[in-house]
Amino acid sequence: MIFNNFEAVYFTVLMMVPGFIMNMGYNYILPTREGQAPIYLVRFIVFSCVNFALAWPGLNSLIKSRYWEEHPFRWSVLLVLIVLFLPYAIGLIAGIVTERKWVRKLLLKTGINPIHPSPTAWDYIMSNESRYVIVTLKNGFVIYGLFASKSLASTVPTEKDIYLEEIFELDDDETWVPKSKGIWISGSEILHIEFLIFKENQEGQSEESEPTE
Repeated sequence: MIFNNFEAVYFTVLMMVPGFIMNMGYNYILPTREGQAPIYLVRFIVFSCVNFALAWPGLNSLIKSRYWEEHPFRWSVLLVLIVLFLPYAIGLIAGIVTERKWVRKLLLKTGINPIHPSPTAWDYIMSNESRYVIVTLKNGFVIYGLFASKSLASTVPTEKDIYLEEIFELDDDETWVPKSKGIWISGSEILHIEFLIFKENQEGQSEESEPTE
């Protein structure tokens, strides 16, 4: 009975942990839609199968030669790499490929319109390039700010708060004048956000000095 319990734990770890770690790596680059527990379990198992399928050619030859008998320490290290580090690397690569839309662009060229990988419009627009924004709050107050590399938007589905790294105020000529070095805005207070276009210089390059509507 003890042996059977150990086997159950052993195979559970092999079939769940790599998939869980691969999902972590993918979510680090691109958050995914929330799902029910059974869906996550299936995802972890599928990801684990992908992980072992990629590692199998090299792993199979080592198993046939009973590599662990002569090199137990190296075998242990190899298993740790396959179970923990390899799936995270695969998840990161898959997340980068998805975030860059390489596969999506290829499918669109073939006439296939896949579902967008971003779970919400919020995640999509906040993952794009720097933008000047006009945030209107529910009380009617308007905030002019810059959302760029030092800014942050929440990826938690239940809390869409945002941090703007620079705040502006309008002078009499409606020119954006720097006011402060940042502000945090609760998602529950936001009515809507307007994203402005960067003004282009004569060379066609974006400038961050002056937003235009």
